[in-house]
Amino acid sequence: MKIRTLGALLLLAAAGTSPLFALRPGENALELNKINWLRGGISLAPEPDSAAASPRIVVFVLTRGTTAPETFAMLRNLSSRHPGLRTAVITPDPAADAEALLRRINPGSVAFGLDSERAITPQYMAGSLFYPTAFLIASDGRIIWRGEAVDLPEALQSYFAGKLDLKLQTRLSPLLEELQTLIRDSNDIKMRRLTDEILELDPANPAALRIRIFTLENTGRQTDAWQLLTREISRSPQVPRLYFTALDLATRYPVLRPELPAVLKQFASKVTAFDSRNLMAWSLLNALPGDGTALTAAAELCRGLSDAGLSAPEAASLHATRALLAYRLGRPDQALAEQQQAIRLLGNRSGTELAAFREREAFYRTVLELRDRGL
Repeated sequence: MKIRTLGALLLLAAAGTSPLFALRPGENALELNKINWLRGGISLAPEPDSAAASPRIVVFVLTRGTTAPETFAMLRNLSSRHPGLRTAVITPDPAADAEALLRRINPGSVAFGLDSERAITPQYMAGSLFYPTAFLIASDGRIIWRGEAVDLPEALQSYFAGKLDLKLQTRLSPLLEELQTLIRDSNDIKMRRLTDEILELDPANPAALRIRIFTLENTGRQTDAWQLLTREISRSPQVPRLYFTALDLATRYPVLRPELPAVLKQFASKVTAFDSRNLMAWSLLNALPGDGTALTAAAELCRGLSDAGLSAPEAASLHATRALLAYRLGRPDQALAEQQQAIRLLGNRSGTELAAFREREAFYRTVLELRDRGL
């Protein structure tokens, strides 16, 4: 549930954006035959048995900074959740930068292509500086969604649920492009009207909300940002992302903290998915470790979660959350036991997740040792 950072958006605002004539939803995807594939490769041509084929994803990234590794990690996760999904990352950066990135990450099954000659990138991105940008391409070769990569999982979920409306995306795309260009503009009235127009068409639209909240924060109007967000929560109470955005705002602006309990109460009553509830409990325990209201909300969410019917990784994440809750409640013995169960559930998996789980286990063990020594 990440929000683009203020620093990144400020950089874009300073540089300006001009995403005119970029490929949009409803248009045919441009083939990638001019790409220099460093790993794998995919085709975007229409497929004969369109009804049975999975969609394809292409994400344009810049190789420096944190967003490129995060994009690969996200695409690997999506591919594991949706077998048959084909994904690719393309960069217009120099070959040396792309190869340096490959040395830092594990691309997995994600294809990685180089467009240093910019043979393809301008048609997809035009002048937009909003990297990474993702394109979701249907089996008939048409683009059915375009947006910031952070919003891709939600768009893909809508696609597989049969709720991704191509006509709506066709209407939204030019409006969102215009909204991007207004980040550097001082015409607040025009931005507000355009944001409202987008949110009327697509309540809780993530890109419109993110840009508008950024603008309100950047001008010291955190209360206005909160009011906008809670308005969208009342219109779309089933969207988990909105509650995580509220938690982020309340964490960074203590003046908003008294409003958080009502939002958390609504989350508990409206959002039922395990992953969202578990993530909210974990987030509360980490974002507001000294807040009693956050601790109570996290405890109540954990109490309502069971590992029955969960996959091993899901159950592991639940036990890790329970371990952190036990630690916050002053029960280090229980915290260590829960964390060890989380590690057992992960089994012999490699990677950063298991390493992080073991690091947390070592921390809880240290807490117990210090307690036993009377320190």
